Amino acid sequence: MTDRMHDRTGPVDLEQELGALLRQAGDSFTADPQSLAEGGLRRGRTRQFRQRFALVSGAAAAAAVAVAFSQLPGGGQDGSGLAAAAPETGGEMLDALAGLLPEGVRLTSPAAEGPETTAEPYVLATLDDGTDRTLDVAFTMSRERTPDWRGQAGCTTPSNPGWHCEEAELGDGSVLTLITSGPRADTAQSPSSGATWEAWLERPITGGEPATPGIARWSLSVTATPALAADAEAPLDLDRMAEVVEAPVWQQVTEELDERYGLPSAAEEPSWMDDTAAEDLRETFGALLPETVRLGALGSRSPGAATFEIHRADGTGSAQVTVNSYAPATFARQDRPEQDDDCRLAATLPDGSEVFRCAYEDESPEQEIYYDLYYPDGSSLDVTETAAADGDFPLSEEQLLQLVSDEQWRGLIGGPPVS
Repeated sequence: MTDRMHDRTGPVDLEQELGALLRQAGDSFTADPQSLAEGGLRRGRTRQFRQRFALVSGAAAAAAVAVAFSQLPGGGQDGSGLAAAAPETGGEMLDALAGLLPEGVRLTSPAAEGPETTAEPYVLATLDDGTDRTLDVAFTMSRERTPDWRGQAGCTTPSNPGWHCEEAELGDGSVLTLITSGPRADTAQSPSSGATWEAWLERPITGGEPATPGIARWSLSVTATPALAADAEAPLDLDRMAEVVEAPVWQQVTEELDERYGLPSAAEEPSWMDDTAAEDLRETFGALLPETVRLGALGSRSPGAATFEIHRADGTGSAQVTVNSYAPATFARQDRPEQDDDCRLAATLPDGSEVFRCAYEDESPEQEIYYDLYYPDGSSLDVTETAAADGDFPLSEEQLLQLVSDEQWRGLIGGPPVS
């Protein structure tokens, strides 16, 4: 725990059980916790921002931002994060973030949107700290309705080796969460998996119609690829990242969003994962397995998300599978990763649904096979197979693609199967 967390008022609970979404399904499985984290609760949002970055970074709007800010240093403002008016454009969002970073730290190759063009502002960039490592920065903001905002705030899984989460309730009632995840270079994990530092600030929102409480959240993450050496310093320490997300300017942005877009209603609440039961996801997957592969017990679970093991029938290999389902209207047509260099179209189904095979730089192809399925109605499914031993997958790429493409999933999450 950092000194600043000690100094904060209110209770601190480092091991809060808000749902073990990322818990390992068995003692024999030792997958990279960072990969599991991305495969869990926040995968949907990660997918959209990755895809949005691929689209925006090549567009004229992003180019205009890059011209003005491609070598933008930290400390460009007075460091307070205060502005005469809330940032409205992508450039102003980028300027506000850069002004909160230490001297000598620069943001390059940025893409950003502000309240002027989106209800979920973001900044995506590369952080230049004077080394030869790749440091990806993401700052995101969102609001949604929920009857229990506190139940969604803070640590989403207990700490474990390779995944450490701590939270503090601040004096104004908001929750600060600090996360470090992923292996370091001195571990047995693949160095391509990288390491990530995250700071989240979450607070309640009230009012609007219907009068259902909600949650506003903003986060800053820095990912280093490859993983850092054991004696290397983090590109930004968590204390400084906490100061960034606590800056008053982001509350100004939230107020601007409330004024411009109104508070999200229950009917418009973002639905990153649908309400399909985890057991139904597991059973559907199991029904589609070949005879040579056996289905293991359900591990971590939540509506729209399931994690479980699969094993070869002869006992020679195993893998952990994560299935995430997303409700209709979650993903627009432009959200598909067609412009993402890390993804390729693997199959087009008779109804126009598309399956993409993605292999991101921070995920080892020897450890993970990942497919994204997009239906015409905006519903989606992603399936990740993570091998217990490098390259030893119970299901081959072709077998997993055939399984993901099966029409039974359509009937489960996206409407009636195609006849």
